[in-house]
Formats: sequence, structure tokens, C-alpha cells
Amino acid sequence: MKQLLYNDEQIHKFEKIHLSSYIKRVKALLREECLHVYRDLLASASTWSSALHEMQCRLSDFGHFSRGLMGDLEICVEQQNKVLDRVLLRTPVGLSEPGCPEATDTPREKERMVLRLHRLKEEMEIVVRELQCNNNLIESLGTGNSATTLEDDVPRPIGL
Repeated sequence: MKQLLYNDEQIHKFEKIHLSSYIKRVKALLREECLHVYRDLLASASTWSSALHEMQCRLSDFGHFSRGLMGDLEICVEQQNKVLDRVLLRTPVGLSEPGCPEATDTPREKERMVLRLHRLKEEMEIVVRELQCNNNLIESLGTGNSATTLEDDVPRPIGL
């Protein structure tokens, strides 16, 4: 058998053909792998965005709910202040109506009631501040601006 002689140009041409087939295989594998990763990324992004949208809707609903509670709480505070003012400005025991239970209250019981009402008022003010703080936090989360999550102008309650 006679051995074929190839010149350098033919060898270079064969190497190019062989190399191009490898390049085509690598491109196909890379394309398939990238496409697979891209599809996975799209699926996870879709899942995350739907979860974030649901969270945003729930936070918005909670913000509306907490604002309603704040309004109710302000009404209760106003009514409590009116009752407290009435208790503080109550007429002396001898001048009150005979059937009224207030006529039988001793001064010590009145003082205790006033102190309890003051304590209740302070606790309600703490709750109002906590709700304002929570409301500001919810509103800042709703806008998506994490830099304004905690505002310094709202006094933070220490606790009940």
C-alpha cells in the first residue's frame, strides 16, 4: 500500500474542517445550556414577581386596614378624653343626682379612677405611636424605597 502524501495546505484545510465541527458542537451545547438556564431564570423570575406582587397587595390592604384602625383609635381617644374631663370636672358628691352611682364614690375611689384613666390614656397614646410607626413602615415598603423605611421624626414607643 502506498502512503499518500499531503502538503501543508491540505493538512491545514483538514484541521480547519475538523476544528469547525468542534466549534459547531460547542456552540450547540452552549446554546442548549444557556437556553435551559434562561428558561429556568424566567420561571423563577415569574414566581418571584408574582410573590412580590401578592405581598405588595397584602401590604397595601394592611395599610388601609391599619389607617382605619388609627381612625377608630383616635375616636376612642377623643371619647376617653371626654370621659376623663367629665370625671375631673365632676360636681361635688352632695350636688350630684341621688340615683347616680357617682354620688356613692369616695374621694379615694375617684382618685384611683382618675389614675387608671390617666394610665389608660398613656397606654392608648403608646398604641397610637406604635400604629403610626407601623403605618409609616408599611407605606415605605409600599413605595419600594428602603431608604425611608424608618423615619426619625416619629417617636418610637418604649413599650407598654
